[in-house]
Amino acid sequence: EFAIRSNYLPGVERNYSSFSQLSDDIAISRIFAGFQFRNDVEPAEVKGRELAQYVFANNLKRLK
Repeated sequence: EFAIRSNYLPGVERNYSSFSQLSDDIAISRIFAGFQFRNDVEPAEVKGRELAQYVFANNLKRLK
C-alpha cells in the first residue's frame, strides 16, 4: 500500500493498494477532466498492460 499527496491541494492524499489501482484512477480522471474520451482511454489501458507484460517477460533481467 502507498499514498500520493496532491501538489495543489494541501492535505489531500490518495491511498492505493496497487499500481493498477493508481493507473485506473489516473485513466478515469483524464476522462472526467475532458482530456480524453472513454473510447480512447480503455483501449490504451489494455495496450499499456500488454506492453508491460511483454517487457516484464522479455527484457527484465535478474540483478546479480
